[in-house]
Amino acid sequence: MSEIEARLVDLLKDLILVRSTDDNPEGLHHALRLIRSHIEDIPGIRVENHESNGLPSFVALPASVARADVLLVAHTDVVEGPSEHFYPVVEEGRLYGRGAGDMKGQISILVALMRDILTANPDAPLGLMITTDEESGGENGTGYLLEEAGYRCNTAIIPDSGRLNEIVVVEKGLINGRIVSRGRSGHSSRPWNADNAVHRLMENLFNVRAHFEKLAAENHEAHWHPTLSANILHTDNHTHNLIPDMASATVDLRYTEHYTSQAMIDMVRGLLDADTRFEVDITAEPLHTEADPRFLKITEEITGQPAVTKKEHGGSDGRYFTRHGIPVLMSRPEVGGLHSNREWIDIESMGTHYRILDRYLRERFGMEP
Repeated sequence: MSEIEARLVDLLKDLILVRSTDDNPEGLHHALRLIRSHIEDIPGIRVENHESNGLPSFVALPASVARADVLLVAHTDVVEGPSEHFYPVVEEGRLYGRGAGDMKGQISILVALMRDILTANPDAPLGLMITTDEESGGENGTGYLLEEAGYRCNTAIIPDSGRLNEIVVVEKGLINGRIVSRGRSGHSSRPWNADNAVHRLMENLFNVRAHFEKLAAENHEAHWHPTLSANILHTDNHTHNLIPDMASATVDLRYTEHYTSQAMIDMVRGLLDADTRFEVDITAEPLHTEADPRFLKITEEITGQPAVTKKEHGGSDGRYFTRHGIPVLMSRPEVGGLHSNREWIDIESMGTHYRILDRYLRERFGMEP
């Protein structure tokens, strides 16, 4: 293991031990404190702390810089999991643990870059933005910092998608909400006197699913079409012989750059009957950006492989930047098993990704290699 890889792994292990989930506020704060402790002693650094609806974040900048040319952006929040997932394990060149690939491993890289670049050049226009709510939509993190606090930059580096040689330039849009059906309660022995909301919900979900399957069949690009997944079913009924008068399905809708969020919402609502509605919680428009040719060239030179741009089915906080016309660079080390009990990041590729970003930043800021 190289010196830089060892540095990255040490911080990553510490970060994985922190249970920074959205239902553990102290864990979210602890993760930020840990990261700040690794940058606060950089000469001339200033750390600006923020909070929105109880969710903390911070932005670090050189004291001499009013606005960053490049912002390094990441989130510490991870999805919930059993306690054993929060103990890091190294096996065969990979580090396993909750958040290893999404995205505490990348935070380790960004923190190391912040230290190394600003130590070499205290006035480099480089900033670090760390948030705690990306997994729940990002509105109180990156969204708040750009829309309310007013942060801007010329380029954002967000290593939350892609691979070493795959730079993401398009991401699908996102809509989270609930399809809610209303009926009429009654006894299960006399269903003709009731209107079963579960049955109504199932019929509506079938109609919606059939429409999205039709969109998929009309698509000529592999899986690049809108999708809708019903992930949680709910009713207030807790009695086996009582017909429920309400049933809902929490849904996750993803859509391509050919649509808008309003068009997708109108599409779903148009497929529902009069006693069923679509309640929307979160919307995020698709991301579309351009990759810096210099970044592509450096990636190819360091990896020895062609750099390609790609589309991604998932989403990221990058959309908050592109809505302001700020280009985003998105590639990352080799990762796998995200949100699972075997989430991992490849240690050697962490070092490679560090070298790509380090060279890109030094060239951009006119620094010595």
